[in-house]
Amino acid sequence: MAELRRRILAADKALFFASTYTNQPLNSRLQDELLDKTVSLGDYHQGQSVWLDERLNAKIARIVGGYDEHARALVTGHQGIPPPPHLRGMDPEEVYEEVRKWYWDEGQALAEDLEAEARKLLGVDLPWWRRMFVQQS
Repeated sequence: MAELRRRILAADKALFFASTYTNQPLNSRLQDELLDKTVSLGDYHQGQSVWLDERLNAKIARIVGGYDEHARALVTGHQGIPPPPHLRGMDPEEVYEEVRKWYWDEGQALAEDLEAEARKLLGVDLPWWRRMFVQQS
């Protein structure tokens, strides 16, 4: 769970920076980093999903799918990657705006929900004095 969380945070950070710097020379490097992070997250999730709780796995799959879709939107044309269907025909600035909107509205809500679920499953959402008396199964 810790490694999955680390990869989600890395993909989150990469998506934030890649969607922020639109017309900078830095953008190509940020797009490459974003692709690496989202592919790494997707591959790791695919390999580990069999061990995850069904409800938690569904939440992680939504996050991974969202990051992948919006990363693909930002790197359209870069390394021959086609745009997602719902973003076809938009100019680059509109695409960046749509990605930023998803990131701040839905992406952050999904990440916070996943964090709360993980903390609940790990039992770290309880006060320390209650964790001491929780029966281990």
